[in-house]
Amino acid sequence: MKENIFHFALDHTAELVLVFGIGGKILYANHAAKQQLEYGEEISTRFIQEIFPNEFQIKEEPAELMAYRKNQTCFPIKVRFLKVLDDPSQYLCMGSNLTDQQMLAKKAKQAGQEAEKAEKIKTEFVANVTHELRTPVNGILGNTMNLPGKSGRKVSVAAYRIAQKVVGFN
Repeated sequence: MKENIFHFALDHTAELVLVFGIGGKILYANHAAKQQLEYGEEISTRFIQEIFPNEFQIKEEPAELMAYRKNQTCFPIKVRFLKVLDDPSQYLCMGSNLTDQQMLAKKAKQAGQEAEKAEKIKTEFVANVTHELRTPVNGILGNTMNLPGKSGRKVSVAAYRIAQKVVGFN
């Protein structure tokens, strides 16, 4: 019963899982491996060196390698190789396809660059608009100081302060 659950879980995991012998012959491949490597059931007639032709080394530490499909196209993969405890003549290869992760990182970087560019354009625009508005308003403000008020006096200090706030001078 437990073995059936184990096989079911192994066959349906998103990670690529391969078991191979000392000579490199692939003995088992889960559904993800068959699909991502595009071999189907034929994968059990292949060797691990065909999947990792130039870089294959048995290491327990995770490594980022290129995995080759049946049609010789490749994709980045993070893999780990382990000896099978019950049978030291067999090895387990577990890997995660990094294509989507790398594409998302590239898109995030591009979005960050676009956001920085947009921020720079916005800052320049606001600076230009502020300059274009302040110049005539400052002229108006200066001229209002010379206008007579209701009682024949110059504009009151309160009115001048309000004009300063409108222009942005506190």
